Amino acid sequence: MILTALMDVAKSEKLVPVESYEPIPVRFLVTIGTGGEYRGVNDTSVRTGNFLRSAIFMCPKRSLRTSGDLAEFLVDKAEYVFGWPERPKQTKDTAKTLARAKKRHELYLDQVHKALESSECQDDRGILALKRFLTSPEVEKLRLEVPEDWADGDMWAFMLDCDPEGPRLICDSPAVVEYWIRVRPARDDKGEGTELLEKPARNRKVQLKEPGPAKFHCVITNELCEPIRLHPPIGGVPPTRDTGRGAPLTSIDKASEAFESYGLKEFACAPVSRRAADLYQTALQRLLDPSYLNPVDGSPLPRRCCQLSEDTTIVFWAENTNLGVDLFAEAAFDADPEAVRALFDAPWYGAKPALSDAQHLYALTVSGAKGRTTIRAWAERPINEAIANLKQFFTDMSLDSDSQGVPGAVPLKRALLALVHGKDDKKRAENLPKELVTVAFESIFMGRTLPYSLFGRAIQRTKLDRPSNDRDEFNYRERRRYRTALIKAYLMSKRRQEIRDFAWSSIPEIKPMLDENCTESSYHLGRLFAVLEQMQKEATKAKAGIRERFYGAASATPAAVFSGLIRKSQHHLSKSKRPGFYKKLLNEIYFKIPAQAFPPTLELSKQGLFALGYYHESTALFDPNINSERNLRFLPKSKKKEN
Repeated sequence: MILTALMDVAKSEKLVPVESYEPIPVRFLVTIGTGGEYRGVNDTSVRTGNFLRSAIFMCPKRSLRTSGDLAEFLVDKAEYVFGWPERPKQTKDTAKTLARAKKRHELYLDQVHKALESSECQDDRGILALKRFLTSPEVEKLRLEVPEDWADGDMWAFMLDCDPEGPRLICDSPAVVEYWIRVRPARDDKGEGTELLEKPARNRKVQLKEPGPAKFHCVITNELCEPIRLHPPIGGVPPTRDTGRGAPLTSIDKASEAFESYGLKEFACAPVSRRAADLYQTALQRLLDPSYLNPVDGSPLPRRCCQLSEDTTIVFWAENTNLGVDLFAEAAFDADPEAVRALFDAPWYGAKPALSDAQHLYALTVSGAKGRTTIRAWAERPINEAIANLKQFFTDMSLDSDSQGVPGAVPLKRALLALVHGKDDKKRAENLPKELVTVAFESIFMGRTLPYSLFGRAIQRTKLDRPSNDRDEFNYRERRRYRTALIKAYLMSKRRQEIRDFAWSSIPEIKPMLDENCTESSYHLGRLFAVLEQMQKEATKAKAGIRERFYGAASATPAAVFSGLIRKSQHHLSKSKRPGFYKKLLNEIYFKIPAQAFPPTLELSKQGLFALGYYHESTALFDPNINSERNLRFLPKSKKKEN
């Protein structure tokens, strides 16, 4: 199902317009005449910042070449195409470097000669002109005009001057395309004649009906095919320092019998046709690349990925629609305020989109390691349901809203990074558990209760996290806001689940902002702690306040902490800037707490309500609108009548 959906992406976006071809950045285009004359060279690169970006062209699909000697067909680097040795790292070229360049150039020429000898290309003007050019002194004219900043890894391609079919690469000729489709399988297999069938499995006879290559039904398309021997590497899977040029979705250990069943071995355990492999590889690479260019016209395609941790990325797409998936991406991962507003507005971008339950939104979570791409989660949902689930998540996460009731935007990635310890975002991304990221996003996408591990980690970090210095105070407040939002989102999703299952929930309805009428005493205990903390800040200049010293104990074992804090608060009250205000506010909060003694312990869900009460009251103490309303409420009755 996953690979089939990826194939559909490649087909719908026309990512592989030519079979056995792929988009490749080509920096230099060399124009030659039909007799092999040199006409000029064009540098297609454009500098963006400190990098050079070359133009993208559809070229013959590249091999899995590493450090060995293997020439690519027609489009390759200068060492293979012209025999120019790589730039020396020492002061002069070595004999070994020159010999290697000569050998590799001969391999490239051999590719050209074989193409000319084929039935498809024997009359092709472009291939004949290329052979004449490479074997003539015209190459030296090119070398004199090449820019000095050319690099060893730059790709070179050729164009035929005055081509009757119009400007195009030599490799785009129909004859060359037909030839390459025919010979590419032999190049990829490199003559490995390993048999697909071994001894028959027990009680099962497996035989080839006739000699020749074994054919199997492709596990993706169910078509009878000659399966590829190696599944293609997927480029762009994080972390790229481990995956390098790419890592396949599946690999098989030839030496292990664990991969043998029903008499099959090696790649016959997961047979995939070459066409299907090209499509799913290109589709997944396009989804993983945030700036992928359309191979047809070169325009940038919409982003379809978000990297949530150092080694975990989510890719997503939809069937036959861009509006819904664009809205989902901008709102879910960037938390762009306009995207969040559009999510809640009935007319999106000025017109209500025609989204139906038949249109599905897909999400795939992948991680990389050395030699393997791992699929961590796969989710599929009607796009209407996915967007409704995302709207519910933003509502649950909201700790404020605008005048029209649209919740404040909380970026999902930033919220998850607030759950781990680290000096900066890079360190936090390295410490973020990939399993937590995967389950959290899947829960949001599918509309399930957020994972309990996420809630527990948010409570733990709320107790332990503190600003490292005065400059970190703002970042600390942001981290605390994100953690509190996740705590609220978990409690609200848990409440909905309990109501669905039992028609009742012990978790009260939680408002985005301060709720003085909340029925849960643990919420008001958090409010009480926030007021006591602010009173101490106004009365003393201690570096380590009650938040740093007592928050963890107060939220878990209130009875052991609050009696001492309240006793010391009388001293802070007398030295605070607003003693009358705080005295009446404390009395209001005391009235919300049961008359019996403070609870000896609070379970984790109650600790979450404590954190919400603490955050809401800490914010409300600096809100001028709430303070004005409280000042008016705390006035004596005689002064209220005068006002």
